[in-house]
Amino acid sequence: MMPFFQKNKPIIIRPYGGFANDTHFFAKARVLEDRKVEHLESDGALRTMMNFYKRMGSEEKAGIEVLIRWKGKEEKIVSDREGYVNIRLPHQLESNSESNEWLEIELELKQEGYTASSQILRPGKAVGMALISDIDDTVIQTGVASRMKWRMMVNSTFKNPFIRKPLQGVSEFYQALHKGKPGSSDIPVFYVSNSPWNLFGYLETFLRHHGFPQGPLILRDIGVDPIEHTKLGGKYGRVKQIVTAFPNMKFILSGDSAEVDTDIYLRLAKEHPDQIQSIFIRAVKNRNRMKRVQKLIESHADINVRLIRHSAEGMAFAKELDLI
Repeated sequence: MMPFFQKNKPIIIRPYGGFANDTHFFAKARVLEDRKVEHLESDGALRTMMNFYKRMGSEEKAGIEVLIRWKGKEEKIVSDREGYVNIRLPHQLESNSESNEWLEIELELKQEGYTASSQILRPGKAVGMALISDIDDTVIQTGVASRMKWRMMVNSTFKNPFIRKPLQGVSEFYQALHKGKPGSSDIPVFYVSNSPWNLFGYLETFLRHHGFPQGPLILRDIGVDPIEHTKLGGKYGRVKQIVTAFPNMKFILSGDSAEVDTDIYLRLAKEHPDQIQSIFIRAVKNRNRMKRVQKLIESHADINVRLIRHSAEGMAFAKELDLI
């Protein structure tokens, strides 16, 4: 993409965090020019719009060597044509922690003299369940189901992440799921969205500001990727990667009826029946989409799917399922 106003900006590495099981790291970062995007609560529509175009007009750097370090170990990874650094590395980090822990890895651009750290979630030994949640129209009103998706674009372009509102009660609902039943370990939370990686900082700020449980944020590449343009897209693969990384863990899947969350989650439930414990689908105000989703749910009576219209209903179902 073309540089934004100024040429020859400093090159940085943007860590996107990730997760780890007992044997591997699954993380991501990106090498790009520093556009100085900073989210402030005081940002008005003009500054928010400028930040949006800076994010979407990112100038990625391919072929840059990145050093990955943790606990005295070092690996080299070269950024791909979109500037991404895909970290799929084995580790031998012993842990007897019963609860979730956040590991830190260091990323260095040696030729630039630039370093950054990335936070990696590793679920605890006593944790037997996790929540995987969509973001768009599941936790934040985006208008993804609107015609031509114009509402989604307007919201992301002109409203800063501090004034964007989560759907009512969903933060409290997720905190309740995260805490689980009294005496149990906090369950990990993973956020998986079809929003592009360019919006990582925006969405991370939104989730933190509105009190959502901390968890890895896993987005998508807006470049030319044939998998992303299939019916279920790359989102199915991103959710499946989490499920298969923790074969002894059960999962709660949370999404909405705006697009294909229901299709993705039902497919995963059929493929991993011993792991998908329950599915929550938030209803959207679109009759045709709702009819399709309701028929889809009815045709899968053997899978525990709950259609919810508000967070209080989700909370009641979670209690019924003995999740909280």
